[in-house]
Amino acid sequence: LDFITMLTVIQFFTTLSRIEKVREAHGFSIKYGILLGNKEPTLANALLDAYAKCGNLEYAYRIFKHMSGQKNLVTYNSMISGYAEFGSHEDAALIFQSMSERDLTTWNLMVRVYAENDCPSQALSLFHEMQFCGVKPDSMSIMSLLPVCAKLASVNMLRQCHGYLIRACFADVHLKGALLDIYSKCGNIKSAYNLFQSASEKDLVLFTSMIGGYAMHGMGEEAVGAYYQMLESGLRPDNVIITTVLSACSH
Repeated sequence: LDFITMLTVIQFFTTLSRIEKVREAHGFSIKYGILLGNKEPTLANALLDAYAKCGNLEYAYRIFKHMSGQKNLVTYNSMISGYAEFGSHEDAALIFQSMSERDLTTWNLMVRVYAENDCPSQALSLFHEMQFCGVKPDSMSIMSLLPVCAKLASVNMLRQCHGYLIRACFADVHLKGALLDIYSKCGNIKSAYNLFQSASEKDLVLFTSMIGGYAMHGMGEEAVGAYYQMLESGLRPDNVIITTVLSACSH
């Protein structure tokens, strides 16, 4: 077995969340000199990422600490991503502050960390700092910021995000679904409906968001009407949308 074999095996076990198998692959890589004999940090990064995704942040951090001069952007981003996944925003911030170089992924991860851990002001401050450093936000940056708009119930900030997405020509249907959902949560069902109507192609995500918005505002008849519109368009309902419609019917 060589470096490529081990990389493939580790990625496979990561997909299955089989941490005991990741440990076996890790031990094998050390025993046969595959891990230490490779100057590039790719295998160590894969192991760090595997442990983080399997929920063992202690092992992930041990690898991170012992990589010393081998660390690259992928190493730092994987560590931040692991902390982000399990809500350790203070640990993620320490890693972020120790970085001499950051890319768009790094900034997006940290905005997401703060947004998902009830730190809306820090998320917003970091988003502004990112732009000040000359890093141009992408659709993922805006997606990371949307929970902040919901937390602050700020329609004004949401409109700014929406405007940026239009100017940057980001036309992802999942982005529209997320925007629609936040408009509803901020109490602006009219803007949510306008966004829904403007979408030339409506998928299950968009219909679920619209029906959920109607349900949130006690508009049961409108929610059922949107559900029938979805059926007429040929889309097949799933368990999520059925639950959302039942919630709307309770009004």
